[in-house]
Amino acid sequence: MIKGRKKIDTEIGDVEEDLDITTESIQNINRKYELRGGKMSRKDRVELQRLKAKQRILRKKTKTLDQMSKSWAVRCEPFIYPFKLICGILLGLVYIYT
Repeated sequence: MIKGRKKIDTEIGDVEEDLDITTESIQNINRKYELRGGKMSRKDRVELQRLKAKQRILRKKTKTLDQMSKSWAVRCEPFIYPFKLICGILLGLVYIYT
């Protein structure tokens, strides 16, 4: 209850940064073989598949976080946090003295 979470804006920023890095890696692999004009090595094919799967997951996560940021619960969190903190302290004191 007291631990807390990352702010949703920070989490969105982290996911978008990771998505940009992943997209850039995919483009680098594709460019490498566009210039050569040859077949893609097995290692690069596997890496490309892994990166594309990661990209899909990150896009889903971005969409989910974006929807969460618009919810009323997230907007009310700063107002609810002090009450959660007080309840946590009170429950801890009750636990200690029982």
